[in-house]
Amino acid sequence: MKTLESSKLQLENNGWLVVENVFSKDEVDLYKELIDRCEVTYQPWQDYRRPGIFHHLPLTDYRFLTVLEKIEDCNVLSHYFNNNQFILNSFGGVINNESMDKNIYIKEIHRDINVYIKDYPLMINVLVMLDSFSKLNGAIEILPGSHKVAGKPEVGEFERDSLQVLSNAGSILFFNSYIWHRAGISQVLDKRRALTLTYTQSYFKQQADYSEVFISLPTGMKNKFYKKILGRISKVPKSLDEWYMDYEK
Repeated sequence: MKTLESSKLQLENNGWLVVENVFSKDEVDLYKELIDRCEVTYQPWQDYRRPGIFHHLPLTDYRFLTVLEKIEDCNVLSHYFNNNQFILNSFGGVINNESMDKNIYIKEIHRDINVYIKDYPLMINVLVMLDSFSKLNGAIEILPGSHKVAGKPEVGEFERDSLQVLSNAGSILFFNSYIWHRAGISQVLDKRRALTLTYTQSYFKQQADYSEVFISLPTGMKNKFYKKILGRISKVPKSLDEWYMDYEK
């Protein structure tokens, strides 16, 4: 098992890190069930979205948010953001298999952020594996060290130097959001499911207003952790009542 220090160095130098077997089988099965339901839940928006890609999952079921505690327990995020406050920026999911469009944007070489600030930890990607990631089912491909370079690599360079991240269901891949990457091509009909999250510095605008989700959480989840991570404390006030709100309540 890697030590915390060696894990930090891998994230800094190579731009990515896998923490294995974070979630139990029961937890993984729950998230698989929830994301499978989304194939029906998202049908009203099928004209505006790509099959197999689901944005803002917590807006459909708060139980997706329970992954956040174990992600934080890995102690990767606080190191990455130099102990500054950070919040959830986006929370999506992907179901990849042989039937997925091979020309879909996630299978192109890309970054998930359009700005590049050298050596500044603006955003981090977190991928929770709900099925084992293998070469056969199109595991994510990343170009190690590419977080240190502003420009996009040529296709030939990426294909020569990239690697596929292979691991078990229940594992988490953390990678610097400046890393160039793409989804692999699946050669099987079996689903390869994953939750795809990003975190940013707390001042960065969220892709959805997750702070509003906090209001409807069960009592047991209305605590300081979720208030912080969902951006409730970082929320821009709409009125003087909100400006002078007691956030401890």
